[in-house]
Amino acid sequence: MVDPARDETMVEELLKFKHGVDEVVTKCFHSSELSLNVVKECFESFINSRQNKPAELVAKYLDLRLRSGNKVH
Repeated sequence: MVDPARDETMVEELLKFKHGVDEVVTKCFHSSELSLNVVKECFESFINSRQNKPAELVAKYLDLRLRSGNKVH
């Protein structure tokens, strides 16, 4: 379900979620190429389901991080 109210925290939440998924793939599947490809394709699929909004939010997130010197807010 798309929840525009969560757009402000979407990138941070996705990064945390992806980190957790990466840990599972590393520990449980020994970073197998097949597992890594499946995770990549799944992330691409659900991120691309909202047209350009996720890409726009990622660009804004990166811009903010680069401008602030990656300081924690």
